[in-house]
Amino acid sequence: MAVTITHCTQDSIMSSFSGLASFPEDNLQCPICLNVFSDPVTTPCGHNFCKTCLSLHWDKSDLCSCPMCNKRFHMRNSQTLLKLAE
Repeated sequence: MAVTITHCTQDSIMSSFSGLASFPEDNLQCPICLNVFSDPVTTPCGHNFCKTCLSLHWDKSDLCSCPMCNKRFHMRNSQTLLKLAE
């Protein structure tokens, strides 16, 4: 399966969190490994993961689906979140 990665700007990432009064550390935590994101990516449905965690999840199945909401994707498609932790 092919992997498609698109880069996001810091402004576009931060605008998605603009409604929050603060930026809780939970927003920087991968729901798979429960650590702070390492090479963060987001799925088309908007959930964030470590790139390695998401790839390993997708490697275990013939279908590509979101580990959080189980939405299925026709191909591996995730966007790299640049400078998320800055």
